Amino acid sequence: MEEDEFIDKIEELHSLREKTNKLNQLKSQSNELGYEIDQHDQLNQQILQHQKQLELEKMVLLQKLNEVQMDLDKISVQKLECESGRIELSEKLNSLHKNELEPLQTDINSLRLKYGLSKLKSLQEEKEDAMKKYLENRRSRGERSTEVTNAEHAQKPKRGSKKQRRS
Repeated sequence: MEEDEFIDKIEELHSLREKTNKLNQLKSQSNELGYEIDQHDQLNQQILQHQKQLELEKMVLLQKLNEVQMDLDKISVQKLECESGRIELSEKLNSLHKNELEPLQTDINSLRLKYGLSKLKSLQEEKEDAMKKYLENRRSRGERSTEVTNAEHAQKPKRGSKKQRRS
């Protein structure tokens, strides 16, 4: 019986050894998984920080975009007001021409012809004459500046060899 007890004890010790090895393997595996979880947690924290930063940047950009849109809206209103003002001024100008300037011009020209005087130029004719004078002056200034530039180029000495400069 002692032998049977001894064999039982050896088998129990063998089983204990296998279970201890298994326990050690499980502890090692648990430590590795815990380490991997910690790495994932750290990575997740970095991702969350980056996400918050991107959300802040998005908010800033959205705010800028809203400001730009408000500016565009203001400009659209100003453009409409300007166009409306231009139309109103154009209507006043047309009314002035039709209702006051042209009838008065016609009256004055009739009276001038009655007294043997020449007709006055119309506003359109005066504008055309002023434009002709402006263009003529501009053209003559352009020709003069071209002449001056050409004369300056003609007066500049040409570069030659050292012998030519010395003599």
